[in-house]
Amino acid sequence: MKFMETAHLFPYPFSTLTTANYRKYPNTHSPHVRSVDILSRTVLPNGILRTERLLGVTQSVPALLRRVLPIPDVMYFREVSFLDRGEKSFVAVSRNLSLSEVVTVEERCEFADYNPNASETSSDSQASSSAQSVMPIPTTIQPDDAKTVFKQRASISALGALSYVARLVEESAVAAYERNAVKGRQGLESVIEMVKREAEDIERNVSEGFREVERSVEEGLRGVEKGLREVEREVLETVNELERKVDGVKGELGSCWEEGVEGLRKGSVGI
Repeated sequence: MKFMETAHLFPYPFSTLTTANYRKYPNTHSPHVRSVDILSRTVLPNGILRTERLLGVTQSVPALLRRVLPIPDVMYFREVSFLDRGEKSFVAVSRNLSLSEVVTVEERCEFADYNPNASETSSDSQASSSAQSVMPIPTTIQPDDAKTVFKQRASISALGALSYVARLVEESAVAAYERNAVKGRQGLESVIEMVKREAEDIERNVSEGFREVERSVEEGLRGVEKGLREVEREVLETVNELERKVDGVKGELGSCWEEGVEGLRKGSVGI
């Protein structure tokens, strides 16, 4: 049995890593991943998101193994993941379905907030003589620089561990895993950059939208002000016209009054 374990720091927040991880395939760094199908996605009663996926991959296999084993062109893996947004914890466990009667490949991937005080040693790597070296997390990186830690652990076991073919199977699987682990991180980085660009585009579009709304509101307010000034002008003109008419009526009434008084005066004199 072979064990491999690595750890890597990503200078991105947990939410960015998990979003990119769900959208990791396809990417140009991992052409061996041919298909990803979501079998189920459920929110558990405790709020954890459980996702089950089926991944189809192609692997380069030594010609000798192809002659002695029925190796398919595309091999399938079942992955079950659990995302706890409250605790900022993500765990995904995958296991091969193809050739499971010959070799068992199990991988566990974790994302979590980086804790500089946490121990990063691995008892598995120290206890097993067949374990590969563990990549330590650099202690010079500060929490403000590295937001999320990624851990990856895999075990590979071929049936009949003492046989030459079994050892060849394990060595081939280990070599493929190591190649794909590097490509997987590179692919995840490329998807993270894509997610960041999308977020920046959304932020820019939202900002432009707000600016457009502000411009529209300002234009609307200017229109309202112009309309109010026009209404005020029309009201003043109406008031002035009414005042002129009232003055005219007053003048006519005054003339009539004077004529009436004058008529009364003349009538009284005649009596």
